[in-house]
Amino acid sequence: MKFTSKMVSNSFYAFLDWSFVAFISFLFWFFVNKNLQPEQSGIIFTFANTAILLSNIAIFGLGTALFKLIPEYFAKRQFKKISNLIKFSFKVAVLILSVISLILLIFSNQLSSILKINQLVFILLIITTIILTFSNFFSNILFGFQNFKRIFTTDAYGSIVKILAVISLLYLGFSYFGPLIALMLGFFVVMLFRLNTKFFRKGHDGIDKKQVIFVYALPAFISTLASVILSNGHYIILTVIKNLDITGKYGVAMSLASPILLIPSILSAALFPIISQLGANKNFKRNQSHLINLTLRYVLLIGFPLLSFLILFSKPIILIYSSQKFLPAAQLYPILAISSFIYGIGTIYFTSLYAIGKPKIYRNIIVLSSSLFLFLSILLTYLYSSIGLAVAYFISISVLSVSSYFFIRKYIKTIFNYPSLVKIIIANLFFISLVYFSDLISVALFLKVLLVGIAGIIYLLILVPLRFYTKDDIDILNFLEFRSPKNLKKVFSLSRQIISKYV
Repeated sequence: MKFTSKMVSNSFYAFLDWSFVAFISFLFWFFVNKNLQPEQSGIIFTFANTAILLSNIAIFGLGTALFKLIPEYFAKRQFKKISNLIKFSFKVAVLILSVISLILLIFSNQLSSILKINQLVFILLIITTIILTFSNFFSNILFGFQNFKRIFTTDAYGSIVKILAVISLLYLGFSYFGPLIALMLGFFVVMLFRLNTKFFRKGHDGIDKKQVIFVYALPAFISTLASVILSNGHYIILTVIKNLDITGKYGVAMSLASPILLIPSILSAALFPIISQLGANKNFKRNQSHLINLTLRYVLLIGFPLLSFLILFSKPIILIYSSQKFLPAAQLYPILAISSFIYGIGTIYFTSLYAIGKPKIYRNIIVLSSSLFLFLSILLTYLYSSIGLAVAYFISISVLSVSSYFFIRKYIKTIFNYPSLVKIIIANLFFISLVYFSDLISVALFLKVLLVGIAGIIYLLILVPLRFYTKDDIDILNFLEFRSPKNLKKVFSLSRQIISKYV
């Protein structure tokens, strides 16, 4: 239960972090899409995702290497190696970031023309890239130390600044410059609060720099670059081949598909350092396999009803989230939502490959998927616009997820739990029926929301007589009951008692 408890603890703060950030991001785009035209929203989507792409190039895969090696060194109590690893990685990242910034300045006219943004926006892009690079670098150090609480608090500060800034600047008439400045300020606050001089303590235990670069950082860099293209390249491709208006509408559909990735992202982030740390212990493969299978169960358990709900109510959600001008995004949503669900499942297997020390296989899978996406996206976007891009994403994500599953099985005994999947599908059919019924009846919106909540509870209860739950679920409920506030203790206690009768 030791590692399961640690994963629950990591997941708890990761859940708080991603939930809060997702909520603030929803509000951010709500104000953006309500106040700006699709073309102006397209500028912001292109700006944000270009900054993400460039910052990942600057880190050169060293962030992932830190995430992998820090928990491993920590388990072996090699603390001075951790300090040397951080200092070496920081120097390399600063050097690469300086070169990127210089190139961007020299070719600013040409690059801003390709991205269809003006010079002032391009200067803001360079500044934001620098800030985001340092923010992400410090974030990976905190992930390595499994300090998920600090990650949550710093993200909270940055998110609050971002939302207050965007509301104020839009109100003052800054147009699309308001959200751009707000994004930059949000990243800056996160960077500031994540900076810790203790990261750069002196140490004398040397590290194998060639191993760090060539075994861990270089494969991770190639993988990260390919992953960013796969996850964030949509907007750049669509802007270059089509226009910012189409990018804005596509961005709304993609933003609404992102909640489906929320739980897999939380659980895989919580799982990664533990899987890596287990590599230093005996009988590690059995424990790794158990945690991977347990994580997948929860991704499927939460993912199926969430996917069903979002697809059923995609049009009303788009109207609440943005406006009538963005409604064409509804035709893209089912493809992007299903793609996100498949990506979420694949993420568990995919990130675990790197965590168990298979960075080259990890690299090869993401490079294959990303290359396929680049080829298909350019071709299909040119022929079928945003629908073609969504189909290209679906095909590429499916390749990534299926290949990750087959490769992880070669090294760890992970068996896809088909009986559990069948039980989830049965319960989800009841959930869909109840949700669809709630949409048909003519009642107030808050009552419909209440009915959806009741449908979710019924979904979980149907799984009890189907004997879906296991001893792991009881252990986790015990852990949550012990750590929860007094008002929630009864909820977890009652849930545990109900499940215990059928385990």
